[in-house]
Amino acid sequence: IGVIPIFDVKVYSIVYETVDWNGEPRQASGAIYITDEEGNVLLEWDSYDHVPIELSVAPVEDWSMRTYDYFHMNNVTPLSDGNYLVSARHTQTIMKIDGTTGDVLWHMGKGRANEFTFIDDPYNGFSHQHASYELDNGNILLLDNGLDHTQKLSRVLEYKVDEVAKTATLVFSKEFPTYQAY
Repeated sequence: IGVIPIFDVKVYSIVYETVDWNGEPRQASGAIYITDEEGNVLLEWDSYDHVPIELSVAPVEDWSMRTYDYFHMNNVTPLSDGNYLVSARHTQTIMKIDGTTGDVLWHMGKGRANEFTFIDDPYNGFSHQHASYELDNGNILLLDNGLDHTQKLSRVLEYKVDEVAKTATLVFSKEFPTYQAY
């Protein structure tokens, strides 16, 4: 369980097993539970309710998973507009979640649900990412694990995002060609 303090709010990102999958491994979903200081629930969100399992790119057999972690949420961060940025490694996307309704407003990345065109990015997006954050200038910074790139490498990326035009322009990239994070 990760806890990120946000003024008077705490964000809990939880992965838990819930459902049998073809009578074999169980599935794990990603959940967000946000409360204020008094414990009042501000947002309760489960990936099962918002992101179809078919969007996963996790190769269960290849990775010998005992639990089918279709979502693999690895961080949740608040955005300046009151919504949340969620990174779901196994869907190969980051997504913007409405801070009130929990609706997915958009998906961005190399995953099946991507809605963005990548500009000035030689790899046309990121894969198996971690640590997505909004910077003070409104851009998004993240670690691209790069498992689906033609060249094996990891990168730190900064994108300027235009949510209306659905474009993500790469404004900074630092490549680590001898290191590929998993």
